[in-house]
Amino acid sequence: MKGSKKKKLEEKAKKSVDTTTTIDLKDVDLANQSEQMAAIISLPSRVDKHIESLTSLQEQLNNLQMEQIRHLDGCIEFIQELKTVKPQTDEEGKIVFETFTLVKAKIKKVFEHFLPKHLEMLEANLESLKLKA
Repeated sequence: MKGSKKKKLEEKAKKSVDTTTTIDLKDVDLANQSEQMAAIISLPSRVDKHIESLTSLQEQLNNLQMEQIRHLDGCIEFIQELKTVKPQTDEEGKIVFETFTLVKAKIKKVFEHFLPKHLEMLEANLESLKLKA
């Protein structure tokens, strides 16, 4: 029942008590029935609005998941970038190794959180890169 109609009925009930008149229960039943029918009639359009919202949310979620995948791919590209580095000195080799270790830990943490099923594959790739370094 909508707030304004409910208030009107409550006011009508208060007035009836004050003036010692009674509320015709048929009026209340008719008001309830008309509100129920209005709600039923509007039900298909209300469902359509919910479906439109769900569809929009699903599209947004799909777009966010694609963006997430692009960022995860970017993390792998950082490892590939380290793989292409050819240190010329021991100092450069040490920097590359330390960077690799730090980046590996960070990327592993990301994969543990977002893609736990792909963690084994990532670790195998990281291990092969480690052996080459």
